Amino acid sequence: MKHTRAFVMALLLLCLLAAACAAGCAGGGRVVISEVVSSNRNSYVHKTLGTPDWIELHNPGERPVRLAGYILTDKPDAFDPGCILPDITLAPGGYCVIPADGQAAGGDAFCLPFGVSRLGETLYLLNPAGRLIDSLAVPELGEDVSYAVNGERAGYCMQPTPGRANAMPLLDALEPAAALEPSELTLLISEVVTGAADGGADWVELYNPGPEDVPLDGCFLSDRADDPRRARLSGVVVPAGGHAVIDCTDELGLALAAEGEALLLCDAYSRLIDRVDVPALPRGQSWARRADGSFGYCGAPTRGLANEDARIGGEPFTQMGAEEPVRISEALFDNAFSAIDSYGDRSDWVELYNAGAQSVSLLGYYLSDDADDPTRFALPDVTLAPGEYRLVFLSGRASTPEELHADFSVSERDDGCLLYHGATRGVDLVPWVDGLAENVSIGRGADGAPVYYAYPTPGQPNAQAVDDPALLAAYPADGVYISEVCAGGPDGDWIELHNGGGEAADLTGWALSDDAWQLRRFPLEAMTLAPGAYCAIAVSPDGAAGFGVSLSGETLLLSDAQGQVRDVFRTGALQSGRTSGRTAAAPDAARVFFSAPTRGRANSASFTTGRTPAPTFSETALYRDGPFLLTLSCADADAAIRYTLDGSEPGPDDALYAGPIQIDASVTVRAAAFGAGLEPSPVQTQHYLFEPAHTLPVVCIACEPALWSRLMRSTLNAVAREGPAAISYYEADGTLGTVFPAAIRARGNTSLKYAQKSVSVHLRPSLGQRTVTYPFWGAGSAAAYGTLVLRNASQDIAAARLRDSFANRAAAGLRLDCAATRPVVVYVNGAYHGVYDLNEGMNQDYLEAHYGVDPDTVNIVGKNAVTRHGSAADYARVRRYARGTDFTEDAALEAFGAWVDVAHVTDYLIAQTFFGNYDIHNQNCWASDDYAIRWRPYLYDVDRCLCPGRSELNLFQQYFNAQGVAYNPSGDRVNMDIYCALRENAAWRDAFLDRYAQLLCSDFSVDRLTALLDEMAAALRPEMERHIARWGLPASLADWEASVAAMRAEIPLRHAAIQRQLQQEFGLTPDAWAAYLARHAGP
Repeated sequence: MKHTRAFVMALLLLCLLAAACAAGCAGGGRVVISEVVSSNRNSYVHKTLGTPDWIELHNPGERPVRLAGYILTDKPDAFDPGCILPDITLAPGGYCVIPADGQAAGGDAFCLPFGVSRLGETLYLLNPAGRLIDSLAVPELGEDVSYAVNGERAGYCMQPTPGRANAMPLLDALEPAAALEPSELTLLISEVVTGAADGGADWVELYNPGPEDVPLDGCFLSDRADDPRRARLSGVVVPAGGHAVIDCTDELGLALAAEGEALLLCDAYSRLIDRVDVPALPRGQSWARRADGSFGYCGAPTRGLANEDARIGGEPFTQMGAEEPVRISEALFDNAFSAIDSYGDRSDWVELYNAGAQSVSLLGYYLSDDADDPTRFALPDVTLAPGEYRLVFLSGRASTPEELHADFSVSERDDGCLLYHGATRGVDLVPWVDGLAENVSIGRGADGAPVYYAYPTPGQPNAQAVDDPALLAAYPADGVYISEVCAGGPDGDWIELHNGGGEAADLTGWALSDDAWQLRRFPLEAMTLAPGAYCAIAVSPDGAAGFGVSLSGETLLLSDAQGQVRDVFRTGALQSGRTSGRTAAAPDAARVFFSAPTRGRANSASFTTGRTPAPTFSETALYRDGPFLLTLSCADADAAIRYTLDGSEPGPDDALYAGPIQIDASVTVRAAAFGAGLEPSPVQTQHYLFEPAHTLPVVCIACEPALWSRLMRSTLNAVAREGPAAISYYEADGTLGTVFPAAIRARGNTSLKYAQKSVSVHLRPSLGQRTVTYPFWGAGSAAAYGTLVLRNASQDIAAARLRDSFANRAAAGLRLDCAATRPVVVYVNGAYHGVYDLNEGMNQDYLEAHYGVDPDTVNIVGKNAVTRHGSAADYARVRRYARGTDFTEDAALEAFGAWVDVAHVTDYLIAQTFFGNYDIHNQNCWASDDYAIRWRPYLYDVDRCLCPGRSELNLFQQYFNAQGVAYNPSGDRVNMDIYCALRENAAWRDAFLDRYAQLLCSDFSVDRLTALLDEMAAALRPEMERHIARWGLPASLADWEASVAAMRAEIPLRHAAIQRQLQQEFGLTPDAWAAYLARHAGP
């Protein structure tokens, strides 16, 4: 260290000597410190350093001076090398500014490594030989006040002049701040904006009533009387009899408060020129001076122009009157079934109407959801003809030439939607109404009070309205409406229409749909429906309708020829042999249920209006430490409660609850209530375990015993059948997390040979729920999951039983789709079934949950050719491109990247080769039709991860095999077209090696993987003895521990082996590979 310091000092001395020689060659005239600012806000702005302190040097001589090697410091006996000035030539009589800020980071810009103390200090200027040539004792200084030298005189300067001669008077002392004295300058603050309509900077307009121009150099704007010098003005001149505008930008350093404040204009000596007290201003309005000197609100600011008294008022807003031609006609703040915009969204909307006799431009009109910000969205220069309606979608998207979009939507947090006319300050407000049903629009009656429309009419005259939303009918009984719906009946699914009006209805152009986004999914045949007539229309997924009616419930929509929704009917959950619909006997009921369908005829007089309340359980805790009495109850005291103890769903013939039930062993209790005149209640399920508490979460399955027995006998995936079950998920402490219905089935191929079967859990609309949202894998993991998997560890079942989960968790941070996973304990109908891995299902539901992709647009391909979902045609095209294209050209790789996610492919290849997963044939890829998800493999079935004795396994030979890899005795091959094509490209090879090195130093480092394995083994360890006792696999706890230890030992071996293989495969020298690692190695 001593030798290094000596070398540096010697080098510094040589530099000083060289600079001294250079300075001597330049003439070496005297240079002085001429001005200093130690608290810089606005006096000097550097393009990269911002507003550092600064020191000005001056050459008063007649010859130029090179400053290279000069030293400017506050510590002449121990200066920092950064105090040596760069090679600057100071011309005769010239000035230069030297920034001084120890915290500055200006790139290549020179800056002294210290800041000037605002409390005062002495600065020293030394020549390259180290001799003192000037010093200046700088006193304590305020913001933007300099200490300057002018000839033989030094003093305070109220208007610093960086880089120029000091022409301002110098003061011997600064007087303490006191009441502001009036200035001799005559200027007026004429208009102030604290929130510009276009979102730009606040601004202040000044007016000069005098006969001469007034420069503002040295003047200040401030919002504090005790700090009148907050924002220095410069470079602005207020012309005689004219205006000048000051923008309150970041550079100025003054922002005006929207809630109002005092605004002061002062001269260079802090004397008051003018003061205005500005109130809180709505966005887009100004505080403007009238001709008599008073101020008021101006809805159309006149920046830089004379104010118009007619536009200035005493209040910020006025209610629009009849003289205003453009008003809000209708607004819909919860658009469920109304207009669809050109972006394909059903956005909220507001409808404008021109009630006047003349065309009106919308320029100068605004829409907003906030009365304090009325100019939030400026309407464009669009002309509204007399009697014309114009829709504005409240979507936040950009307008198109044919369609207007505002940049906000309206919610319960907002005032509603207001139309603001800046020229008159007129406001037309449609308020937000709490509790309003979806798709109910709001307008205004003749008296100005809100009115409500059950069926919005965007772009058309409004429909019949009511003045109380409670009076909106449950259905349009006096028109054409959906009267009855059947699902799964003997004659299939059907929808019945009824004309409840007094006139025949022409249904030409009308349509039925089960999709609010496709209202014309099933156009009806031209027909006329007579008054009081019924018409039953068959629907099925394979027929003309293209959809059926789900037992789990549907929302059906009837729309007219103009595309306006005329009826919406929610069927509710249906049962075979029962229908739902409407009846005049229950006009306030949106839906009733019929036990006797009446297709094409008047509905039955016998109906139910709802479901029986669900029964409740007196005990809900999962773990029990002794026998107890279970009490069942129902809010309907007359309802009969039926229950089962074997996991099956209770029906009307199952055990009738007559008193408390003795519970003294692990059991699943299911109950339902049956009320007179009502549908049976949903089945309720509770699980009770007389077991030592588990350390893992618990998944309890309730299902028909015969279903589970059949599932446990499954040996072939192709013939495995699914059935309904109720799934309850409990956290490790026994707290119930979530409950949901699902279809379960045995899962796997060769793993079905084991007694413990893997189980697929599918959410089905037909069972009442399409997805479940719950953070199964910890905080932040909640998503809408459509498929879950209870995995038996498959090929690792007799060994460490965590390899697949380990690989997925290890790869969770990569650019790779992999399953969230955690170990759980499973019980079925009260019986213990051991440890499983709870995983995300890797199917189309995964892409919907993680990326919002429509599962119907997903294509999944296995083993290069097997269609698992959608179509394999595009994947075959991509493979043909990979085989037939020269990838040595970067253009080929770039084109390939439009269809294939190369980053995901890269990380997948790294993960599989690092883990040594030699079950290489089981590859799956997916993509969406629109390439929102480009073709990419996903991590799946990694049970051969880090197997003992396979640390030297080289999988590159298989992945880069152009002939593919055979995976069965018949010679069927998994083709490696994509990997082989990528390997041809030099840029990809370099990126692949760099990414591999990065992951080996991070996600796949020995320390990280060892810690992860230890963590996962520790989670399993307390459960393994019970699990082994149940299934006999692994053979013993000692065998399991040995398997885990062997896997642990494999990690450093594999980490070293893969690096040797990379060097061999890509022809790298040890130094070349070390260079890749060095880019990512830690300190």
